[in-house]
Amino acid sequence: MPKLGRGKIVSRSELAEIFGVSAPTVDDWVARGCPFHKKGSKGIPWEFKTSEVYLWLKEVNAEVVDSAANCNEQQLKLRKLAAETIAAELQLAKAKSLVAPIDEMMTFVTKDYLDLKARLRIIPDRLAIRLIGLDNETDIKVLVLKEIDQALRSLSDAEEWSFAGDE
Repeated sequence: MPKLGRGKIVSRSELAEIFGVSAPTVDDWVARGCPFHKKGSKGIPWEFKTSEVYLWLKEVNAEVVDSAANCNEQQLKLRKLAAETIAAELQLAKAKSLVAPIDEMMTFVTKDYLDLKARLRIIPDRLAIRLIGLDNETDIKVLVLKEIDQALRSLSDAEEWSFAGDE
């Protein structure tokens, strides 16, 4: 965990990055009472003070530990059985190739994102000469949309992903 000191004011996405979670997780935290510096609204981003969020998370985690410590033997057995069931279901999902490691997925998504970005950035070069002299807005839109569709099609035409566990 990075040293937070007095904390700093960050956006929702920055907070997610700092704590190594997704933006929807931050939304869940807010719904569960996570403190915020400034409430967001349409067009206005949420702001969070990292030190306050850190202390809140520390408190929430302490409550989870306390609740486990106050469980009786039967409750602990049920929790253990539930955890083992979840682990078994995850193993089955892995065996059926229904899930993949996040780092491998990120590698594929990043590659596809960079490929799409490159394809979109060359659209002006590909269209510049073809657009000269066109004055019909509809014709211009058709050409631009065809180029965008072609770039997007590159994602759907990609070969299926395969992971280290697939043999």
